[in-house]
Amino acid sequence: WKIDMFTINIATTNGASSISIDSTNYNNGTTASLAYGSTHTITGNYTSGYEFDSWSTSGNISLTSSPSATTTMTVTGAGTLTLTGKPSCSSTITGTMQDFKPCSSITNGTTGTLTDSRDGTSYAVGKLADGKFWLLDNLALDLTNSTVQANLTEATTNASNTTLNYLKNGGGTTSDQYAIIGVTNTWDNSQYRYSGPKIATSGTGDNASGTGDNGDWTKDTMVPLAAGQSGSGKVGVYYNFCAASAGSYCYGNATTSSGRPSGNAATEDICPAGWRMPTGGDSGEYQALYTAYSSDNAAFVNALKTPLLGTFSNNGSLWDQGLKSYFWSSTRGDSGAYMLSLYVNNYVNTPNVDLTTSNYRSYGGSIRCIFDPAVDYTISYNKNTTDMASNIPSTQTGNTNSVRIYAVLANNTPSRSGYSFLGWCNTQPTTSNNIDSCPGTTAGSGGKYVVDTNSPNVTLYAMWEILPSLAIQNVTSSTCPTTPTKVYDTRDNEIYTIQKLADGKCWLLDNLRLDLANSVVKANLSEVNTNASNTTLNYLKNGGGTASDRYAMIGVASGAWDNDQYRFSAPRIVVNGTGNNGDWTKDTIVPFAMGQSGSGKIGIYYNYCAASAGSYCYGNATTGSGRPSGNATEDICPAGWRMPTGGSSGEYRALLTAYSDDKAAFVNALRTPLSGSVGVSNADYQNVAGRFWSSTTSGSDHAFYLDVQSAALSSNNFGGPNNAGAVSVRCVLKQ
Repeated sequence: WKIDMFTINIATTNGASSISIDSTNYNNGTTASLAYGSTHTITGNYTSGYEFDSWSTSGNISLTSSPSATTTMTVTGAGTLTLTGKPSCSSTITGTMQDFKPCSSITNGTTGTLTDSRDGTSYAVGKLADGKFWLLDNLALDLTNSTVQANLTEATTNASNTTLNYLKNGGGTTSDQYAIIGVTNTWDNSQYRYSGPKIATSGTGDNASGTGDNGDWTKDTMVPLAAGQSGSGKVGVYYNFCAASAGSYCYGNATTSSGRPSGNAATEDICPAGWRMPTGGDSGEYQALYTAYSSDNAAFVNALKTPLLGTFSNNGSLWDQGLKSYFWSSTRGDSGAYMLSLYVNNYVNTPNVDLTTSNYRSYGGSIRCIFDPAVDYTISYNKNTTDMASNIPSTQTGNTNSVRIYAVLANNTPSRSGYSFLGWCNTQPTTSNNIDSCPGTTAGSGGKYVVDTNSPNVTLYAMWEILPSLAIQNVTSSTCPTTPTKVYDTRDNEIYTIQKLADGKCWLLDNLRLDLANSVVKANLSEVNTNASNTTLNYLKNGGGTASDRYAMIGVASGAWDNDQYRFSAPRIVVNGTGNNGDWTKDTIVPFAMGQSGSGKIGIYYNYCAASAGSYCYGNATTGSGRPSGNATEDICPAGWRMPTGGSSGEYRALLTAYSDDKAAFVNALRTPLSGSVGVSNADYQNVAGRFWSSTTSGSDHAFYLDVQSAALSSNNFGGPNNAGAVSVRCVLKQ
């Protein structure tokens, strides 16, 4: 049997130096002898300053994907394989914004033109005194144009496809996410959005019947630049902040579904991919640019080329045309209703700059973009054991930039027989007394991991702790230790500390971390291991006719708050929350309260429906609908345990009495971390207070909880089945 061999000619051009075929390197002008029907992995090599551009073939060879730098070649006869390179950076400001790769040799003050591939619009771009590349025209992307909408993808835009799909498709709201110029149809105060924003060529108020400063303006209309600048510039498009943020920072968005968003900045926007809105405020990029021009107003606005096109308010009135300019930043202002904007005025015929003006997010402002190319990262997960381990996440890829600096890790919880998973470590863990510890940076499943853009590829190692000998479900009053002792929960192998305290009762000294959103955990819930009947637990697990109001959450809720049903429609464990817990997970460590040394895990926040295992919800396994009555007798504590009673005669109060009303001794015994609580959409009191449910209700709407902000007992109308509030859960052994 004879195998036919064929000659493949190798050609490289324009910076490509050689081709590797199955790891064998072939230079330009050489040949490879390959068998008929064989397949081979090919990749290119390049001289310094060049990178992959394309493959081409002739003769009897074919490629699986010619646009890919590494691909598969199939040989059916003789032929030629050609690799073409291209400069890895550009020495001039030309091309498309999305593919712009400037060389470091470009000097400050250099200008040029780049084209937005989404709509073909060309913009002036300059490298300014701060050493950064800035858009010198107002963004003119028409989000109401169907062709433009079709071109909005995460490959072309500084936003994820999830956010962009919300922007394009409405996400359950009306068209608050669309761009606007001139005036809008109506302002919907109940939803804090525009119900029909559009590009307007005739409006009302100052420009009625096409009169006034901008009665017939379009995005291409030329208007004078600010004082001290020669020439004129295009109006571009005015955007409310919902539109500017690509739908990520709206009243009702792809993340929160309803309510005002939170967070210090919009990390997604409608700038082209590789570009983003500048940061604002006293320490933002507008301020840095101003400082780079020696705080010279004229030099600053002359560099940015700012046309005087004003803004418009949420009632459709046009303001300050020919007098001022307003440019969005990505940075939140002092109030949740504002975003900081650059403000340039021309009242006295000399430029006046205010870098810290706040503008209502409902108003229309212009957008400038700053070049900030994304860095690709790869996160690999290592089980860190030779034992069998399941649910290890697959390798994760993505990209990040100097504002969006983190990756959200896979929400898998690895499993290993006889061990509890403690989290991830970016260096090889050390082990002492069968407990892994991290000498580097730790991260929890589903948590944020800050990507080092200089070393964007990282391996995360699982950390483990061997399970204690005693399960919490097997603890009895006689076997409860008088010193802090570790036990494990058979439902998820989480490890906790328990102790018999001064009141003679056995207490859980950690916040509960039972993840009710985890399918494996839910499957393990039964009346054998949980303080609830199978009837109630099945309601908790299967829905019982309501939405997922019964699930645990941490940080803020992702779903809408349904006032008719007094529940969250999709609460979950959230890792990209706001405030002090922007990157908290259930395993994040926070300080203990007053008088206590050390720290503890924050655990999971539960609304009362979740804490009561679905037994005390608006609509539950017993009542079907309506507000329940009485106290919660079932909950998500382990079998044999329950939530403590509350109020002036409850077990929290009795424990405080047992410590002679010494608040420091009381909270020191309970080891209460300052994990705070969660409201409708915001995290509250993190690192300030610890709050813990009791089983005692206060009327039909609320439940008592322990508040260790002042180590006092409180029923501050917080929480309860008709409240979005969520706090921590502790358990006490039944006696």
